[in-house]
Amino acid sequence: MKVTCDTCNGEFELKQDMLKETYLGAMITETYFNCPICSKKYLVCINTPRARKLMTDFQKCAASGNNIKAEQLRKELKVEMDRSNGKSAY
Repeated sequence: MKVTCDTCNGEFELKQDMLKETYLGAMITETYFNCPICSKKYLVCINTPRARKLMTDFQKCAASGNNIKAEQLRKELKVEMDRSNGKSAY
C-alpha cells in the first residue's frame, strides 16, 4: 500500500515487515509503523485480549465454513476494535 507521510510528504510503500508491536501492559499491544524518511510514528491499532480471542475464533469459524458464526464474530470484533481504538459507535 502506498502511503504519504503527513509530516514530510514523503511517499513510500507500506510493507508487512514495517509494522511493529509494543507491549503496553495488561496484555494490550499497539501496532504501528514509522515513516522511513522522517520517523513519524503512525498508530495502526490497539489490540486487547478480547480482540485477539475474537480474531482467533473468527478465523476458526471461517476456516471450518461456519459462515453465520464467523459473521457474528466479525461484527463483535469490529465493535471491540472500534472501542479499544477510540472510534465512535455512531
